[in-house]
Parts: sequence; structure tokens; C-alpha cells
Amino acid sequence: MMNDFLTEDTKAIILLCGVFGKDRSQKPLSLVEYSSLVHWLIEVKMRPSDLLQKETIIEASMGSGIDKQRLESLLGRGVQLGFAVEEWQRNGIWIISRSDADY
Repeated sequence: MMNDFLTEDTKAIILLCGVFGKDRSQKPLSLVEYSSLVHWLIEVKMRPSDLLQKETIIEASMGSGIDKQRLESLLGRGVQLGFAVEEWQRNGIWIISRSDADY
């Protein structure tokens, strides 16, 4: 269900920057941190969805200066994102990011 609702880029962006679920122990990326990551992605001609591949995380960490474990932890919140998306869908909320063609 989540795969039909969100693009892979949007999934990655929400995982990195979003706050969802009851667990608030993981601090999402700040605007400055996400901007640093985006600059690196542009530089290496990648997209946010490329960060969903584990082998890319080490490079992204080195290129952006963001801790590797933090990136892994944020990107590993797929189950929590799935529950959040189901709730958003039930409430009629649409999610789109500027990386989406419909933006």
C-alpha cells in the first residue's frame, strides 16, 4: 500500500526529515543537515531514493558530514513510516515532495 502512495524519493526524504510515530528518540535531520546532504547528492548525481541502498550510506555520510549511524537509523524507520502512511491515508492526507513530478 505504501509503495503506491509515495515515491521512493519521498520515502527517503520523510525518513530523513520526518517526525512520526510515538518514538521521538531519533532526531530527524535539520534543514541545514538535509541541505548539506542534498548538495552532496547533486554533486554525485544521485537522488534521495539512492540513500535507501545501504551501500550508499557510507558515501553519503562522508560527503555530507552526517553520522553514518544516524543516517542508518533514520532510514531504517520504514515500519514506523508504513504505519504513519496508513494513518495519513485514512485521514485523506496526500504526501508529495518537491522531487515528485506532480509537485
